Amino acid sequence: MTVTDATPTLEEKIDLLNEKLDLVIAETERQAEMLDMVSELIEDAAPLAKDAMTRVVGQLADAEAKGYLASIREIAQPELLELLGNMVEAMRQEQKYVAAEGEEPPSLVALAKQLRDPDVRRGMSRALHTLRTVSVETTAH
Repeated sequence: MTVTDATPTLEEKIDLLNEKLDLVIAETERQAEMLDMVSELIEDAAPLAKDAMTRVVGQLADAEAKGYLASIREIAQPELLELLGNMVEAMRQEQKYVAAEGEEPPSLVALAKQLRDPDVRRGMSRALHTLRTVSVETTAH
């Protein structure tokens, strides 16, 4: 077999080009069909999306009028979120402590010993301050 025998003839090259052209045409037709389907989907979904957005905006307006969004904005402050996270963690630790302690309540002496701990005193001070603030706010209303 010589090198010239392996070279495709002009007709073979045309046949290969025709096959590739047929593949390109078929792929183009497939993509055009898909594009038509997407266009139909967009046409069908547009009114639904508009209706959904109208409802969402209406519900947000109602929530704003009722003051819910203002409350969420207040709660979403980073400092408050950090405080709430700390409180949740403290409550988890307290649950573990309660689960580990016995049925017998601590004696007055054991409680007095805990008062030597600066963290206990600090926590009691914060708790008392919180109780005072809640009391003042409830009596003022």
